[in-house]
Amino acid sequence: VRVDGRGQDLADGTLLVNRAFFGVSPFGNLPTVEAFTSTATTTVQAPMISFSKTDGQDFARPGDLLTYTLSITNSSDFMATSNLIITDVLPEGLEVLSATTTQGTASISGQTVTANVGVIGQNFVVEVAIHARVRADVAAPSQMVNVAHLRSPNGGEHQSAPVTLSVTGAATVDG
Repeated sequence: VRVDGRGQDLADGTLLVNRAFFGVSPFGNLPTVEAFTSTATTTVQAPMISFSKTDGQDFARPGDLLTYTLSITNSSDFMATSNLIITDVLPEGLEVLSATTTQGTASISGQTVTANVGVIGQNFVVEVAIHARVRADVAAPSQMVNVAHLRSPNGGEHQSAPVTLSVTGAATVDG
């Protein structure tokens, strides 16, 4: 049996009660008399999803490469049955180079990285890696703050903690 919560997430511990009966009405137009009744009660046990974002560094110079890592963890014994989608709009001061995921697909459109990671199994971690370069024309000193979003089609959403990158010094020179 699948319960969809009418488009809303059901809170962990919610009781679902289903009552069914079979009855008879010997005279056709009279109310049915319950001959047998059965009630089943189930407690919703929701997956425990956590979502985080790191960049592995606090400082960078124009031209430097960096990798953002987004992690989705289902730390419960229940599958996250929603089709989970990550959206991360990187600051304009970064050039998005590539995006990969350990499950599902990742795509780039301008500054926006979208990863459709699908269903996450119990006690499982999915990671998305975003590779970017600090644009050469970024003025130093400056700061870039970035937040990623994880959502499910039924409206549930998580937001990562803000990640701040401080741009310092002159551009990196290869040579």
